[in-house]
Amino acid sequence: AAGSEAESEAAKKHFVDGPRGTGKSTLLCLLVLLARMKGWVVLYLPSASKLLRSGRYTFDEASGLWDNPEVADAVLGHLKAAHGDQLAALGLLQSGKEGEKGAESKEEKEEEK
Repeated sequence: AAGSEAESEAAKKHFVDGPRGTGKSTLLCLLVLLARMKGWVVLYLPSASKLLRSGRYTFDEASGLWDNPEVADAVLGHLKAAHGDQLAALGLLQSGKEGEKGAESKEEKEEEK
């Protein structure tokens, strides 16, 4: 019963709407913080429209999909910076030079100073 309860909880969706300045973005930040405090891996994209307007899109003939490698690299780099240990524990990080692309960790930035 606990498993089905967890599944129904995960399936709940909420739509947050309101005029500018009512706290929608603040609520989103707090929900991200709460989820991360509970150990969840959270991909936080506060402004997806900025992603759509940046980078260079390419069309992949094989898959029929559009790709934006620069934006993907930046998004995944931020995900790694926020959740590198969790992703490594799940076996989701590449080792070596190829896996090191993207945003630097806080430790790497401190070492450069």
